[in-house]
Amino acid sequence: MENLIKLFSKMQYHKQSMELEITYDKVADWVVYFVWKDKKITLESQSISITLACADMLQKLVNLCIEDDDIDLNNIPYNILL
Repeated sequence: MENLIKLFSKMQYHKQSMELEITYDKVADWVVYFVWKDKKITLESQSISITLACADMLQKLVNLCIEDDDIDLNNIPYNILL
């Protein structure tokens, strides 16, 4: 979860229209939501384990950064995770 928060914080620094929410629901267990309002992108990860939900969202955010047209976002995963 620590790496997810670090990655999101750096992403949000460059693009302030992003939100990340981690919630616990008795029915759905752990759910991690990511919203990028400017691009109308919504991602969701769900698992019985907060670690697995965060790891899945981390992978999704890394892919989002790498595939984006913005060079600043492209470099964030390499600077945070290496």
